[in-house]
Amino acid sequence: MQPWTIKPLDWRGASESEYAALHRFMESMREEQWPEDAPLPLEDAIRGWRTTPSFLEIESFAAWLPDGTIGGHGRVTFRRAADNQHLVEIELGVLPRQRRQGMGHALLARLVEMPTRDGRRLMLAWTTDRIPAGEAFMRRIGATRGMVEKVSQLALPDLNRELLDTWLRRAPERAGGFELGFWDGVYSDADVGAVVELLHVMNDAPRQGLEIEDEQTTVPQMREWERTLTERGIERWTAYMREVATGKLAGYTDTFWSPHQPTLLRQGGTGVWPQYRNKGIGRWVKAAMIERVLRE
Repeated sequence: MQPWTIKPLDWRGASESEYAALHRFMESMREEQWPEDAPLPLEDAIRGWRTTPSFLEIESFAAWLPDGTIGGHGRVTFRRAADNQHLVEIELGVLPRQRRQGMGHALLARLVEMPTRDGRRLMLAWTTDRIPAGEAFMRRIGATRGMVEKVSQLALPDLNRELLDTWLRRAPERAGGFELGFWDGVYSDADVGAVVELLHVMNDAPRQGLEIEDEQTTVPQMREWERTLTERGIERWTAYMREVATGKLAGYTDTFWSPHQPTLLRQGGTGVWPQYRNKGIGRWVKAAMIERVLRE
């Protein structure tokens, strides 16, 4: 008999004690992966879980230990949309002291219930080389590597300010005929349609071996994401570039900041439409964003 019990955990509506146990587990996993990052307060984590957008169908399971703590957790997510009907995403974690005892496989057996029931044929997951056990587990279950990503961090005190100033000063030389602007927070009704269309430029990002269709974000989905950001107190800044002659949006970058993790700024997407590339627009919006962050 295994020394744990796997039970469903209501992602949006768990009890306070369940959320507290989940938070302790999540923070232990974060400390292993990102020890340099500030912890996420319990209250902010709960707000995030409870305000998860409704178009995300989630089934969550926790492996409870006899002492009332969580030793492992798994979550499977299906995004209800017109695209990628064949695909679900999974997150699966087990505390170091509980690994190689079958807990991961037991959680995985529960995670496959939803896609099997609904006829999905592909599960997408990620792991990190900071936890070698993750890749080893994926290989044991027969997963295929689809894409390798590099996650970069920039310590702002180490930033080359002279180089940044040079980029900003010279940007209009290559991208004449474009103007820079910012959107802060929730997009206006007048802009949100154009912004959502602009976000689709990210479908040009390399996918290597991943069997993923273009993701077609909609305005209602954007509004739900914005509701989640607002509930959690997260500030979003978006820098964009517009072609003056046509008024068309050419490219953008966005960042996210939480007062609960004040030393950490998260980079979102950065994209430029193909017809506007090789003019330095991507560099310009990113440099302008960093300059504003440092200033404000």
